[in-house]
This record gives sequence, structure tokens and C-alpha cells, in this order.
Amino acid sequence: LYEANEYLITKSSHVSHLSEIGIGSQEQANIIWSYTVLEIPSEEAKTKQFIQRIYDEASQLQQIQLEHAHQLWQGYVLLKPFVSQNFIQYLQNEWNHEKSRMKI
Repeated sequence: LYEANEYLITKSSHVSHLSEIGIGSQEQANIIWSYTVLEIPSEEAKTKQFIQRIYDEASQLQQIQLEHAHQLWQGYVLLKPFVSQNFIQYLQNEWNHEKSRMKI
């Protein structure tokens, strides 16, 4: 498990976007959720930076799927110290937009 974490972190350090190595929005959400469930030691500096990177990239998406948002929210609750302000603002904006949308 820790070796897989190290592999992801190392591989991601060589690209500008995680999707370049096959880690799209679904995989990013799954990774965050896995960190919370499997209790990966998120206090390690490299892991903390990787978590922050996932949330930063999620905040740059034009639209986030509901199931991805749910997993990222679960991670946010448990990994709050590592979540970027960009993602928090993005999530608040999306939430406000959804709540103000006309419902039929």
C-alpha cells in the first residue's frame, strides 16, 4: 500500500496534470477517498503535497460530477488541513450555484 502511494507520488511529480498519467477526476476522487478509509499517513510531506495537488486540480475542473464531489467532500472532512483554499472556494461556488438553480 505504501509502495503504491510512493509510486503515485513519484510518477505524478514528472507531469503538469495528473490526467497525463491516467489519473483523471474519477481516479483522483478515489485516491482521496482511499486515503481517508485506508488511513494512509497523510502527515508525510510528500503525501500532503499530493493531496493538495489533487484538490487543486479538482478546483480547476469546469464541472465536477456528483459522485466525485461526494468523495472529495468526504476526504475534505477528514483531511481538512491539507485541502487548498482554491478547492474550498470552488466547492462553495458550485454549492451556491446548485442551490440557486431553478428546480422543475
